[in-house]
Amino acid sequence: MNVLGIDPGIAQTGYCLLHHHPKNQKYHFVAAGTARTKVEQEIGDRLIVIDRTLCELIDKYAVDKIIVEHVFFNRNVSSALSTAKVIGIVEMIGARNAIPVDLATPQQVKASSGMGAKADKKQVRNIMEKLIRHQFRSYHESDACAAAVYGILQGNKRDGMP
Repeated sequence: MNVLGIDPGIAQTGYCLLHHHPKNQKYHFVAAGTARTKVEQEIGDRLIVIDRTLCELIDKYAVDKIIVEHVFFNRNVSSALSTAKVIGIVEMIGARNAIPVDLATPQQVKASSGMGAKADKKQVRNIMEKLIRHQFRSYHESDACAAAVYGILQGNKRDGMP
């Protein structure tokens, strides 16, 4: 199973693709990166950059499931709306490619990997780098990795795996 984790953001959208075989408890790193946009770009152009980046990844690898880390509450309304637009793009990509898309809160993502719900970005990055044996270039990538791990663990629970 190939699971794509997404850490959505209009300026930087992190992604991480992990492979996990149902009988093997190891996670295999496939790809990670960050789709970066420029502040001076129009919102539509920024969404196109994110769409193209993720579509290129999906075209290159067989993706079975997408997990998006979703912040349900945000004090900055403008930031929350922009992030919601990115999530909409990811959901559209999933629908267009017949890939299921699930949303998970940061608390769910952290708890599934044995981190406390209040773990900070540095702690998440350190744990993901040890688990996956990969050095991430940004917190967006490591957060996306944690989302992918969450997606794998959720799939295993549904399939009766520990």
